[in-house]
Amino acid sequence: MLKVKSAGAILCLLSVCLLFAGGAWAQGIDWQNGFIEAEGIGLPPPSAVTPAQGRLMALSAAKAFAYRNLLLIARNLKISPSTNAGLIIDENPRVRERITGVVKGSEVFKTEYLYDGSVRVILRMPLYAEKGMEWALERRIADAEALNADSSRIVLDNAGAWAEWRCNDPEIILNWHRAQGAPPALGLGCFYETKDGKEGAIDSSIDSGASPLSYMRLNNIEQLKRVLFYAYKNSSAPWPALGGEATLRQMGRPDIVLRLDAPGKSEICVVAVMEQERGGVWRVTKQNAYFDNRMSVRFAYNWGFARREGDKQ
Repeated sequence: MLKVKSAGAILCLLSVCLLFAGGAWAQGIDWQNGFIEAEGIGLPPPSAVTPAQGRLMALSAAKAFAYRNLLLIARNLKISPSTNAGLIIDENPRVRERITGVVKGSEVFKTEYLYDGSVRVILRMPLYAEKGMEWALERRIADAEALNADSSRIVLDNAGAWAEWRCNDPEIILNWHRAQGAPPALGLGCFYETKDGKEGAIDSSIDSGASPLSYMRLNNIEQLKRVLFYAYKNSSAPWPALGGEATLRQMGRPDIVLRLDAPGKSEICVVAVMEQERGGVWRVTKQNAYFDNRMSVRFAYNWGFARREGDKQ
């Protein structure tokens, strides 16, 4: 664990979690934006004659897994404390037919061709729109958000999109796609400013042998004014090929999800800036901005402190 203590009472803790974090993470229900999201990852089979054929077969497998996962999420949606959508689907042939049609007609929101030849597909199915989940179930589901807190999330798609974050014990988790061997790896860091104007930085070391998950927690957040989170990589692979996704956790409320998916090969991706607006409420704004080094980030975001321990050049 890396500990960095700046002047004043602020203490920031940054650790790289060594727990395995494989499997799909781009899945859940975004009640604010009105969709269910599921992903699938397909691998090129050994029987593929050419790389192009392998990619096509991987794409087909990814879509099949994504549709399966989407149906599972839809079935597990809780309608009441004692009833989930799967029970209604199984008991009502009309609803079952509608759900099948809605899942099959879901939007392929994103297709990512990853560095190891695999393909990642993300599907979205509407909650409230015509031919959406509510229509298929023939009943109102907007009031069920509280019953589905474990699967709820807010996805910020575009740079400049923002969400409120209410958290006294903030943490951010960074996932990316991992293949066997010596795959690319990502690190996580931040710049921060306290309310009394002191600034600092913390930074992790990339360990390509670790699991595909980096983790950061900020203590004494009430003393902070603003924080900039960034990711950096040890590979020349473009960011979309790494499948990076950052999640800001908040207990009892939907997690905030930000994908590192803009084209480019720059070393650093500024993920988000969070600024305290009022007691316990932060505004998190997606950046998805890419830079060649940390100094460029400092100039772009007006962080002018001198170099400190933990801030790598």
